[in-house]
Amino acid sequence: MTHCIQITRAQLPILRILVFSALIQIIAFSNPVSAQKISNLPKPIGRVSDYAGVLDLPTKTRLETQLRNFRERSSPSVELAVAIVKTTGDQPIFDYSFALAREWGIGSKDDVNPGALLFIAIDDRKYQTQISRDLEAELPDGLVGSLQRQFLVPQFKVGNYNKGIEDTITAYIRTIELKRGVSSDEASGPDFVLPDLLLRKPESLVSDFHGILKTPTRTVMNRHLENFKYSTDPHVSIYLVIVEATYGESAEDYSHAIAKAWDIDLEKETSRNVLLFISMVDKTYFTQVSRGLSGELPRSSVERIEKNLLSYAFSPSPGEYNRAISKTVNAFVRSIDPKTPEVDFTLGNPDGFLGYDSIVHYLIDISPSILVGGIFVLLTLFVIWSIVKGVFKGGSSGGYGSSSYSDSGSSSSSSWSSSDSSGGFGGGGDFGGGGAGGSW
Repeated sequence: MTHCIQITRAQLPILRILVFSALIQIIAFSNPVSAQKISNLPKPIGRVSDYAGVLDLPTKTRLETQLRNFRERSSPSVELAVAIVKTTGDQPIFDYSFALAREWGIGSKDDVNPGALLFIAIDDRKYQTQISRDLEAELPDGLVGSLQRQFLVPQFKVGNYNKGIEDTITAYIRTIELKRGVSSDEASGPDFVLPDLLLRKPESLVSDFHGILKTPTRTVMNRHLENFKYSTDPHVSIYLVIVEATYGESAEDYSHAIAKAWDIDLEKETSRNVLLFISMVDKTYFTQVSRGLSGELPRSSVERIEKNLLSYAFSPSPGEYNRAISKTVNAFVRSIDPKTPEVDFTLGNPDGFLGYDSIVHYLIDISPSILVGGIFVLLTLFVIWSIVKGVFKGGSSGGYGSSSYSDSGSSSSSSWSSSDSSGGFGGGGDFGGGGAGGSW
């Protein structure tokens, strides 16, 4: 029996929208293919190709030397390159940088050919790092994005392209070497230096550079810690610092560097400071406790609190970060002063639920919003059900006949090799679209 697809005139506009959305997604996912078709790409002029003229000569020279030395000492050899243009024109930066990385042949011709291209379009205010498949274990997309946001973006915002690029490349190299087990003595680049955004002591006790805490939780937690600080005599300051990654450094070393940069005294017998440090990408944490609080918060108590309240949030099946962090902060406060009541910061207000006397009053107040939202969900489900019913319902006269098509579009492999080793590149990088980018 033959069935026809029956679509009413009222359903036709909705169907067109769905088809249009599907086409948009198909186009979006075909970016790597379109990237290969870009023509008139510039030729490399070294490992650092500055077509925009933003790097000074000393910086460019240092980068060239750093990248060459890193390639020679790394095993398997890692080829890193920098390309800076004024604009990519009407081409998306991902497509342009992807095509450039392939065209230049960044990486060796061996089976294992790790490589990466840091690409910047100055006038577009955009950046993109393309990572070859053989380097994704050392530089996964999330970590690459984090490195760029912490080392490149802050400097670019103030027009310091030299430092932003140099710091980012150094971070890439140091991360790769540390993940490969190269000791800090052998690792390249300067001694461990915090990114600029962590060098300035913030005005609040809660600093969430990763953005994992909800705004009400962060606001109320900071207010509670401020009140606790001035209610104790002598004052006790509890700092919470959440970052994206430590880039191969241990959480203990990274937190100690922050304490030093922020002038948080940990050594004096009279100092009463606590710094709870959390790295989200690395899933690591460490709590620094000053000597003056060793009685109330000995290391054994700190580790017990971390294990019981914080560690489960960073397990393979992560718990709720906001609640785990809130309970950990509460435990530190109550260990120092047991009379201080525990506060559920996730409720948004220590005196009530988001400023209400109880959660019941809160729910009553937002009931109109809940009702509107419920009606919207029901209407959405009804529209979807109507479309599905119309598509699968057996048709007769007045309906549109069914049609079929086959897509014989070509497919392309993202593996490739190049015999052109101009510019000092090996000509064998295997770029498959890994990496991260953004704007400043």
